[in-house]
Amino acid sequence: MYIKSARLSLGFKLAAVIASGYGLYLNSGLPAGAFRPSMLLYFTIQSNVLCLVSFLMGAWRCGHYLAQGAQGECPPANMLWKGATIMAITTTLLIYWLVLAKVDFQMEAAINPLNNLTVHLFTPVLMLLDWLLFDRKGLLRRRHPLQWALVPVLYYAFTLVASALGARYMDEARYPYFFIDPDVVGWGQVALNVALVAAGFIGLGYLLLGLDALLRRKNVPGNGVGAAVV
Repeated sequence: MYIKSARLSLGFKLAAVIASGYGLYLNSGLPAGAFRPSMLLYFTIQSNVLCLVSFLMGAWRCGHYLAQGAQGECPPANMLWKGATIMAITTTLLIYWLVLAKVDFQMEAAINPLNNLTVHLFTPVLMLLDWLLFDRKGLLRRRHPLQWALVPVLYYAFTLVASALGARYMDEARYPYFFIDPDVVGWGQVALNVALVAAGFIGLGYLLLGLDALLRRKNVPGNGVGAAVV
């Protein structure tokens, strides 16, 4: 289930670059007159930056392919890295709407509704649509979900270092999210929460892997039976 048109893929990716870039701009502090580097410490922003880079790289691949006079689908992305981006932004989507939105979470004091919607909804949906519509299926591997699970673990290690170096977030909190803040929930609960997010990464990863295999089989001409994912 994908569109084998480099031109359409390029157009979609360029639109996604504009949309995801605008979301990052809204959350950068620049609309208020001053860039806020501290925003880069949030997983939300980091996962959105990964999406922007993915869209830019995809647009470059498609544009370079078309500039050579080639036809058909764009050259495929490295799915280990794109899959990690998909997992990261999907986690941003799910944790915000299932957990953070319930406690009226904000990354800055004066909030424009579009600030949250762009980075927690629009960009995640664009990333998922980009994979669903324009990526060749069957490129994911069984090892990928386990590799992707390192993402939340590494991010928490990053927050520990940032906190030790004096990073501060909303209301002078030492950690970006309450569920990984030992000052709020305690170290034991933090360890459990990080483990749950990592397990969620693995579960989502295998769900993506299964969907990838299913869509690949549907794209195979004839009886619809495709090769196994290895």
